Amino acid sequence: EKEVFREKVANYLVGQGFNEMMTNSITNAAYFSKEEQSSMVTMMDSLSAELNILRNSLFETSMEVVAHNLNHKNNSLRLFEFGKAYNTSGSGKPASPAGRYSESEKLCLVITGNKNEDSWREKAIATDFYNLKGAVNAVLTLFGLKADAIETIEVPKLDNHIIFKLNNIIIASAGTVKKNILDKFGIKQPVYFAGLNWAVISELATSQKNKVKEIPKYPAVQRDLAMIVPKDLIWDEVQKTVEKVKLNK
Repeated sequence: EKEVFREKVANYLVGQGFNEMMTNSITNAAYFSKEEQSSMVTMMDSLSAELNILRNSLFETSMEVVAHNLNHKNNSLRLFEFGKAYNTSGSGKPASPAGRYSESEKLCLVITGNKNEDSWREKAIATDFYNLKGAVNAVLTLFGLKADAIETIEVPKLDNHIIFKLNNIIIASAGTVKKNILDKFGIKQPVYFAGLNWAVISELATSQKNKVKEIPKYPAVQRDLAMIVPKDLIWDEVQKTVEKVKLNK
């Protein structure tokens, strides 16, 4: 069933204009701090100075792909990848008897550039963080999943970083790549990155029961509500307040 889920998601993303990328699980230790490397698996016989450590996420290898495409004038990108990440609780060296190793399946989404091509009919519109957030929600919806909590958490490599939680389990995260990270890869335009815990998502999708309901007999009544709020107000606070009002009713 997991392979069926994977094909379903890949077909959906391709239909939304994404391209699949395939990167190497072995990457460059120079991308990571000493603290990060302490929980990463290093190679005993590295292929080269640039390929000497197993990645602990799909983030760095994705940034390599973005940089490569931008250098070849492919400035508008919508990319995804299914891949594996590796960690260790030991020294990180394969010969270490204390090391316990883990391998996890991940899915990442990367968006940068414009949502559409510039033409005589319409001007190009720059993509933004909300396009990425919508893509993450769409993938979860394919499995009948919906995050019951979205929280804002600061991390070293992403701004506006949010995590999607279901049953108190983190199933996905998303954010805007920080400028100092973009500079490290020679990237000069905004990039948005999301990581999904594919192993957990596919497990939840397999175990849950699908529910159906009768189609409404009458058309829905839709109304818009506009609010003026402070610029620094976090969306999570607005959502919680609205949910609280619904519960009080």
